[in-house]
Amino acid sequence: MAVQPRLTAARSTQVRLTRARRTPATRPARPASSSTKVGAPDSPEPFLSRTESEVCARWARDWVDSGGTEWEPTFGSTDMCDSGTVSEGAHANAVKRTNLYRWLAGLGPVTEDPSRRPVEQACAVVQFGMGSLSHTPADTVPCYSAAGAQGAGSSNLAQAGGGLARSVDLYVGDGGVDSLGHRRWVLNPSMVSTTFGYKPPFSCMYAFSSGQNTPADVQAWPPPGYQPADAAAGVWSFRMQSKSFVADTTTVELEIDGGGFLPVESWVVGGGYGAGPVLAWNPPSGTWRAGRTARVRLRNTTGDVVTYTVAFTGCP
Repeated sequence: MAVQPRLTAARSTQVRLTRARRTPATRPARPASSSTKVGAPDSPEPFLSRTESEVCARWARDWVDSGGTEWEPTFGSTDMCDSGTVSEGAHANAVKRTNLYRWLAGLGPVTEDPSRRPVEQACAVVQFGMGSLSHTPADTVPCYSAAGAQGAGSSNLAQAGGGLARSVDLYVGDGGVDSLGHRRWVLNPSMVSTTFGYKPPFSCMYAFSSGQNTPADVQAWPPPGYQPADAAAGVWSFRMQSKSFVADTTTVELEIDGGGFLPVESWVVGGGYGAGPVLAWNPPSGTWRAGRTARVRLRNTTGDVVTYTVAFTGCP
């Protein structure tokens, strides 16, 4: 029986912290707009200078399977709480997948912190023992350990098949998660390192590292410029460091394939996840289909206007 993917995002009070037909390898259209406040003329760097072929080459290189068995039990063990061994390939691929999404979002890469592997693996084991996800497992649950509880309280958690790196896809998509907390941790500009634990189908991703000084004024998902259609489904989100757009009074409009701007309902998503609150909205169904172009326009009450274009591509 297939397991429905499940996610829960770690929360911190420290806010600082099907492929489709490919379109021609040209840049997104650059509509003239005197009100555009981000980048010139339509999207900020590094997105403006990225070509479709460059984005697809990175996607093809880094969105791959690890190859081989990702988790094996300790030889001869029948213990339900056996930590087993996660392959080096699985660890490396999960970090690679994380950095793929961070690159798409215009953020710097993170490294793996191997010293946290025992805690993250204990986290995965306790989730496996419970058969469900919890950031605060009781000390009476099967496979409980103090290390597992520590990991659960500082990690993104996932329950899904498809390998360890698959959990990163789920975190960024964050389907059905009102807080968008997983995405906000994975795409936290200040994240320096992460580490994963894995006991199929449960995984844990350390989320609370910080200290990277990445210039990331615009934090949008999907980001401006070319974007693989396979990565883009779900709620859209936006945050800007230099100007205030995360407010209920901000208006959001979308223009799909040059059909004229139409308003969409947006809302503020707060809470202690990643870099802080974001503005979120649901695009019309199918907006992210390969070959389509979506232009976003946001306007705040002080008259600031941001406009950027997302061009969806079906990377082979």
